[in-house]
Parts: sequence; structure tokens; C-alpha cells
Amino acid sequence: MIAASIASGCSSRNQSVDVNALRNGDAPYYFVGRSFDGFRITHVYSYQRGVANIIYGSCKARSDEGCPPPLELQHRLCHGRVTVVIYAGQGARAGTPRRAAQALRPLSKAAQGEKPDVAIDQAPFCH
Repeated sequence: MIAASIASGCSSRNQSVDVNALRNGDAPYYFVGRSFDGFRITHVYSYQRGVANIIYGSCKARSDEGCPPPLELQHRLCHGRVTVVIYAGQGARAGTPRRAAQALRPLSKAAQGEKPDVAIDQAPFCH
């Protein structure tokens, strides 16, 4: 869990975009609102190589390592199906992943009428 959160939260693989830019997109994006458990959306990374991220809140990294943000919604496209992997990190309350899974809703046009698969703390294998 921590490795995925650190990598996506601090990665410079692409620039963070405004969440509104995804609303009319052709790719499926899901979110839990503009804020969740008191944490606002801080970073949005569009799909690259089948993975996208919506990050809520920030964390305080130590000088020698990164840190997992309070909430990360990692989107993974595999064979035309999206799985939203929910990671809870530094500052998250107990039960955050379960509540986030229940609050998950479509953000983009492509997600309307579709329910994603949901995983907590572990991304599915895509072969």
C-alpha cells in the first residue's frame, strides 16, 4: 500500500490536472466529491499506461522518504474494465477506505451508468 501511494502521490510522471477537466472525458473516472473526511482534492493525474490517480489531502514527508496521502483513488484500466483501488494513508480516519468505497460516484461522462470494481489497499493483477 505505502509504495503505491508514495509513488503516485509524489510522482512526476505527468502533471496534475484540474478535476473539472475530466468531467467530459472519454475515460472512466470516479471520485468521492471535491472533499472527503475533511481532505480536499490536491492532485489529479490522468491516465498513463492504464493508471490514473485522484489524491485527497497531503502528508508531511520525512527528509529521506515520501509519505502516503490521506486518501488515494487509483484507477486501473485492464481489458476495458476499471478498478478503483482505495488507499488510506497518513491522517486518514479509521474506516476511511470502506466509507470512500460507499461514496464512490462517477466523475466523467465515460463513467456514467457504469460501476467500477473496487479494491482496498491492493491493486488487482492485470494479465
